Amino acid sequence: MLKVSSMSKSFQMIYGVKYYLSRRKPSTRDNLVVFPVITPRDGLLFYVEEGVMKELEYVTKLSIRAVKRQRLRDITLMFYIPPNDLRQGTVIVDKSHVMTIKEDILGNKLVEVSIDVIPPGKRELISVKQKVKLKPFVVGEDIEFPQTEISKTSEGRLQAISEEIIAVARKLRSENSLDTLINCVRFVRGHVRYRRKPYRLGSLFALKSRKGACIEIVDLCASILKSLGIPARTVIGYVIGGSFHAWLEILTIKNYWVPIDPTMGILGIGSRWLKIYTEPKPGTKILRVDAKEKIALKMEIYLEGEKIK
Repeated sequence: MLKVSSMSKSFQMIYGVKYYLSRRKPSTRDNLVVFPVITPRDGLLFYVEEGVMKELEYVTKLSIRAVKRQRLRDITLMFYIPPNDLRQGTVIVDKSHVMTIKEDILGNKLVEVSIDVIPPGKRELISVKQKVKLKPFVVGEDIEFPQTEISKTSEGRLQAISEEIIAVARKLRSENSLDTLINCVRFVRGHVRYRRKPYRLGSLFALKSRKGACIEIVDLCASILKSLGIPARTVIGYVIGGSFHAWLEILTIKNYWVPIDPTMGILGIGSRWLKIYTEPKPGTKILRVDAKEKIALKMEIYLEGEKIK
């Protein structure tokens, strides 16, 4: 957890980037990025990053074997690896197997590996190594979003949004779409107390119980925005120096997606945010397996040689 310092002297350092929270806005200088933090009661707070994130080595490793001492045949594994977007660049530098790597409509990189046979008692090891370059992105005041009237469906599908969420959305809507976005983030930060849960409970749970982890906070924020006609999608990733995390991407009127982090309360994301994939639908997992027999499967991710959790 970051410490708040009124003098901007309490900081942490990770891979070339110094970061901290401050109650005073730092003066402008090279390689310094300042994010105003949206707080429930309009208090002044800033998330600050200084420096340039070095190029990182990101490795996905999978280990697969039979549960019983038997031969395994015709196994297909599909898993996401970090993609490229407007503030994240990735290059595959090594892989253990012949793989098919596809880019879906959301810009995700989906790896598919087919294994014909694994002999009894043997273990198959699969790995993909990438070089990743990250940079911060700040949502500026000039960015607009395609706000419309209140709607009971999201993205044109017959997927009902609850009346309770629509009632909240009506109160948060502003004529200026950026103000609407700020109102939404301020509401979820003030309404939902952060509580880590073992499984995903959804936006209505977060609204009614006033509890939830980052994924419930993101779900609630996305539901409010979608009911206002602002397209939003969920990103699953990792905050370097922290843990696995979820945030949002919002579609602008110029038809490109920009990131925001409702849990942290910032419009944009810093260079510590590493995107792994955008959810095609809620609950999409990082790994999918197609196998006829029971298998034991282990997936691990390493950043600069250290396992991330």
